[in-house]
Amino acid sequence: EKERADGEARKAEEQRLLAVARERDARAAELEAKGQRAQAIAERKKADSLREQADNLAAAAELEKRRAEFSARRSEIAERVANDELEKTKRQQKLSQASSSGADAFRLLNEGKTEEGALLALVAYDSNQAYEGPLLNEDIYPALDRAWREMSDRPVYEFVMSSYDVRVVAYNVERKYLASADNGGMVQMHTLGNEMRERSRIYLGEPVRSLTWAPDGAYLFVGLRGGQVLAIATTEMEQNEELDYSSRVRQSATPKLPVTRLTTTEIDGQTFLLSLTNQELNFYTLEDPSTLVSKWVPPSGRANFKSITVHEGKVYLGDGSSLRRLVPSLTPDGEIEMEEDGYLRINEANLEITQITLQKDHVAIGANTGTIWLLDEDELDAKTATPQSFTSQRYRFHQAQITSLQFSPKRDQLLSTSLDQTVRLWPQEYWTSEEAVKPQVIVLPMHEKWVWSGTYVDGGDYFITAGQDRRVIRWYASMEALADEVRKLTK
Repeated sequence: EKERADGEARKAEEQRLLAVARERDARAAELEAKGQRAQAIAERKKADSLREQADNLAAAAELEKRRAEFSARRSEIAERVANDELEKTKRQQKLSQASSSGADAFRLLNEGKTEEGALLALVAYDSNQAYEGPLLNEDIYPALDRAWREMSDRPVYEFVMSSYDVRVVAYNVERKYLASADNGGMVQMHTLGNEMRERSRIYLGEPVRSLTWAPDGAYLFVGLRGGQVLAIATTEMEQNEELDYSSRVRQSATPKLPVTRLTTTEIDGQTFLLSLTNQELNFYTLEDPSTLVSKWVPPSGRANFKSITVHEGKVYLGDGSSLRRLVPSLTPDGEIEMEEDGYLRINEANLEITQITLQKDHVAIGANTGTIWLLDEDELDAKTATPQSFTSQRYRFHQAQITSLQFSPKRDQLLSTSLDQTVRLWPQEYWTSEEAVKPQVIVLPMHEKWVWSGTYVDGGDYFITAGQDRRVIRWYASMEALADEVRKLTK
């Protein structure tokens, strides 16, 4: 009340001074007309002085007004901070009260509004980092992921292909393109940035089983169920939004074996495309994947190939329950010879090696049983082995066939996907630490059906998965980075 009264008094005084100044101006004009110039100048000076006093009063009033507004704003901020701290304490207490039951705490993460769930997830994440939380990483990551997807203003973190399950995805490191292919013969190319945007699509009219990019990113190679291998120029996909390649796919008179895997390798200075079926390994030049250069089968003439990878110039083949390490070389007549310099057989009934990946001297093997082995590469010198006869770590976290397995480019994580509909992230301690107690493996159950494929993108910051539910999904590879992003969205 006093401040308002003071303000009104200042305003009245300002108006009085301006009125007197106007009177002085009028008096000066009269004196000027009578020729009394000196007196007129004196009156004008008095009028100017009165206006200056009025301006000072107005400036003082404005300053007081701003001070009052600043004080009110500061009080509002202080109150908001206090309320935020109170809410944070309440959320912490809420989770702590549920600490006796992880299921109760997990329900808290997914109840109420999205923002509330996000804040609870952040509290759970922070508590878990300090080993105080009742929840596991596999509980917290999905809650953070849900909040990220629902709160972000960039909605395109996944897409759904037409009407067939997505069998494979492949990442073009050089040009940052993602290729995906479905069981109906459609291949899509997406650009990766803040959003995944479709650049082009290609119709092949034949189910796709494998994709790989040329090392320089200039070609996308496509392996089909009918046995054909196609090379599609990246520039052609960049220039055309929609291509129809179905007329280029020809079934041979003799049915060919499906192409299960494609990869590339350099042999004596020349790069070749490797196409794997369950009975043979075929070699093509990158320039002409329709002309067979050479093929290889084991000396026994029998094979059950399910997986292949290339590491430091060597070829690793999953042949039934055996892992073969082979060194390729060119003969003078242009044929490719394969010398076996490492072999390991796992003696488990009905086991097939479906995935292989390497990082430095570490090997990860995935099987049709859902089992994953992590071992040192020098153990491939063994001729036969049981799970107890070599020093690898054997894990059965998945409940069905391993469909993809890849070490992160950051060398801190292993990605696995499975027909049990889950995606799992393995911390590096699983292959670098001898401690019996390992960190938590994060389980991501977002896919609703079989997960067929997974690959890291953007240098390992994200990864992509694809499945029978026709969805292609991008995920944060690091839960710490995911939590940081959610924290930004809740501010």
